[in-house]
Amino acid sequence: MRPNAHMENLASGEEEVDYLRLNAVGFVVLIIISILVAPLLHEMLHMFVLDATETKYRSEIVFSAASGIHGKITPITELGVGDSLIMLGVGVFSNLVLSAVFFAGSWITRHRGMTHESILSTYLAIGFFYNPLMYFFAGSGDLVNMMTLLDLEGYGYVLPIMGLSMLIFVLLYLHDHAKNVLWGQEDVERRPLLTADFI
Repeated sequence: MRPNAHMENLASGEEEVDYLRLNAVGFVVLIIISILVAPLLHEMLHMFVLDATETKYRSEIVFSAASGIHGKITPITELGVGDSLIMLGVGVFSNLVLSAVFFAGSWITRHRGMTHESILSTYLAIGFFYNPLMYFFAGSGDLVNMMTLLDLEGYGYVLPIMGLSMLIFVLLYLHDHAKNVLWGQEDVERRPLLTADFI
């Protein structure tokens, strides 16, 4: 198998990656994204939709060490079904889109040999993925309310199935990422590069 470009550089002594420090920074970024940035973005997008539809509302956004940022936003004036669905879904699905973008960035940078960027992008992706994932397993919340508005209460079991499917996909990607970026590093250090590796 042809090694990644960063592995070739390491074998030639052109690059040295401090994986311990890089993953420590990435883990801190993950925590900040998952308990602060993603939840705050989630609530702000709810309010953005309500402001865009000129809907009056009450909002309460609080922070706790145990659960991070969470909020309760209650429309005061009437909101149509379509606008309600957009308002409820915008937080969850926007964070999922951001997560997908960072996972794509992680994959692209990995295949371009950009080790640092790939690892940090992976941590960012996980941070934005964690917040919306919880809604697929919750007994209440935005997705459950959307199902109620669509008269699909009897199909609530679909949400955890969707959440589990996404989680499995992400775990498979993380396994592949670790195998190619981290575990593959050991292979390069233990054996000399062959001419065939670059063909």
